[in-house]
Amino acid sequence: DTLKTRRDEDRREEQKKQHIAELNNRMRGDLTMQQLGTNMLTYLVPAMNAQVGAFYAFDRDSEELKLNSSYAMQRRRNLSNSFALGESLVGQCGLEKKQILLEQVPEDYLSIASASGAAVPRSIIVTPIVHDDELKGVLEIAAFRVFDQDDMEMLEEGVRSVAVAVHTAESRVRLAEMLMQTQQQAEALEAQKEEMRRVNEDLEQQAMELAGSESRLQQQQEELRAINEELEAQTQALRASEESLQAQQEELRVTNEELEAQAKLLSEQKAEMSQKNKELEILKHEL
Repeated sequence: DTLKTRRDEDRREEQKKQHIAELNNRMRGDLTMQQLGTNMLTYLVPAMNAQVGAFYAFDRDSEELKLNSSYAMQRRRNLSNSFALGESLVGQCGLEKKQILLEQVPEDYLSIASASGAAVPRSIIVTPIVHDDELKGVLEIAAFRVFDQDDMEMLEEGVRSVAVAVHTAESRVRLAEMLMQTQQQAEALEAQKEEMRRVNEDLEQQAMELAGSESRLQQQQEELRAINEELEAQTQALRASEESLQAQQEELRVTNEELEAQAKLLSEQKAEMSQKNKELEILKHEL
C-alpha cells in the first residue's frame, strides 16, 4: 500500500508538472490580456475536469475586478461582470488575496449549461492572481464535482505562472502605451519644431524687411537732411538778398528824397529867376 501510495503521489506530481508546463506553453508569446485569459481558461478548465471558468483582471484605476475572458459561462443572474474588492466571491478573493473553495453554491449565483439544460455547479474555486504581493486578477473555476487538494495545489502553483504572464502582458501594454505616448510627444515636438522654424523664417523675413525699411528710412532721412540744408542755405541767401534789397531800397529812398529836395530847390530858383526876369522887363520898359 505504501508503494502504491508513493506511485500515486509520483503520478499526480508528474501530472501536475505536465499541466503546469503545458499551461506555460499556452501563455508564451506576445499575447494581449484577452488572448492570455482565453488561452489560460481553454487549457485549465478541461485539465481540471471542470465545466466553467472566468478570468477577472484587476483595474488599478477603478480598483475593480473586471471580466476579461470566460469559458462556457452564461450570464449570471443579479451579478455584473465587474466587482469591487470585497464584493461577491470574486471581490472577496481579490481583497484577501486568498483562495476560496465554495462547495455549497447558491442557485442564483451561477449555472452551468449542458445539452440536458442548466444546473448549479457542485463546487467553485476562486484563486487570486498575485505578483510581488500586487493583485493582478482573480481566476474562478466551477465544476459538477468537488475539487480536491490536488486541484487546489495545482491551481495555486499554476496561477504563479499566470501571475508572471499577466504581469508581463500588462508591462507590454504599458510599454506599448508609453511608446505610443512617446511617439505622439515626438510628433508633437516635431510639429512644434516645424512651427518654430516657420515662425523663425517669418521673423527673419520681417527682420530683413525691417532692415530694408530702416535702410530706406535712413536714406530718406539723409535726403531730407540734405534738402533741409539746401533749403536753409537758400533761406539764408534769400534773407541776405532781402536785406540787400532793403538796403538798396533805403538808399533809393534817400536818393529820391535828395532828388526831390534838389528839384524843389531848382523849382524855387527857377521861380525866383522868372520873377527877376519880369522885374528886369519892367525896368526896361520904364527906361
